[in-house]
Amino acid sequence: MGPSPKGKEMIVIVSVLVGLTCLSMTLRFVARVKRRTGFGVDDCLCFVAVVLMLGMLIELILWCSIGGNGYHVSDLNTRTIELFYQIFLSSQFTYFVLTPVIKISFICFYRRLFTTKHFLRFTFGLNILIAAWSSGIFLACALQCRPLRAYWDINVKGRCFSATTYIIVNQAFNVLMDFVILAVPVPMIWRLHRSWQDKLALNAVFALGGL
Repeated sequence: MGPSPKGKEMIVIVSVLVGLTCLSMTLRFVARVKRRTGFGVDDCLCFVAVVLMLGMLIELILWCSIGGNGYHVSDLNTRTIELFYQIFLSSQFTYFVLTPVIKISFICFYRRLFTTKHFLRFTFGLNILIAAWSSGIFLACALQCRPLRAYWDINVKGRCFSATTYIIVNQAFNVLMDFVILAVPVPMIWRLHRSWQDKLALNAVFALGGL
């Protein structure tokens, strides 16, 4: 069973986005080397994030090619349905690591630019909060079925809680953190001794980078 038309479309779209991300990271690393500014924690986390994105792309390709994603469940045999859930579970673990890595990378980048004591303390606490929350979500993902095999094998008797609830809660937290991360540099920028036009432009650049 090959990818469905919808599956092929998803693979193409995600491949383009991941390709652009890889290009952006390459240009970033080249700029670091040319300017001899050295690599920071944010650069290392950026590299890790790209590797995880490539992993998710591979999972998507497998999900669409052998996991039956994009097909109606009535068209799938038992083995394909098992593969569907196995790959989906694997992508959940990857995603729950990727998301905090991206957020912490942004915050570490801010910490290189703004070095006041209060800012460093606040962003350190923010990093701890994101890491702790993400660790809890990762653990919840691992424990959503006991035994975990019951998640994809209907022949295994087990107890599973609704994954929808913790996924929605996690997404709400992620959206909240996104707004916080976008807002974090704003007070620091407006304290700079620059014209309001420059400050507005800097805020726009940070907001664009966050998107």
